[in-house]
Amino acid sequence: MIVVSNTSPLVNLLTVNQATVLEDIFGIIHIPSEVEVEFELLRQNNTKFKNLNFPAFIKVQPVQNRDHYQLLRLHLDDGEATAIALAMEMKADLLLMDEILGRGEAGRLSIKTTGCIGILLQAKSKKLIPAIRPILEQLESEAGFYLSQEITDYALELAGE
Repeated sequence: MIVVSNTSPLVNLLTVNQATVLEDIFGIIHIPSEVEVEFELLRQNNTKFKNLNFPAFIKVQPVQNRDHYQLLRLHLDDGEATAIALAMEMKADLLLMDEILGRGEAGRLSIKTTGCIGILLQAKSKKLIPAIRPILEQLESEAGFYLSQEITDYALELAGE
């Protein structure tokens, strides 16, 4: 399975110590160079992320076709645009992305996406974690990852919690 990621799922799940979940579900995760840059800027500029490091299963892969990136960059940020462009180039099976605009654009391009909640639901179904509720709470309190009550309730319902 070829998996590409944007910054958000990695930063958020690494912040709440879920690196093993990412590796167990996906194996290698590819990221564009711009995501590596965004990750480093977050580490430098936000104390809650300063101790984060990319695990060895995250591989930096520069985007070769800059035309796709330039078109996507017209309405998405660098990380989202390059993650989608890299997913297109690599013919990725899955793109990890939380942002609604980016996921919408990926969907229009027939790229399958999932985000932090989808990853946690997979982890629970594979019995890699016992519950998603405490991790959702950690995501909010430790990573500053916002979820509406409606989305939280729906995720917990899907998880059977």
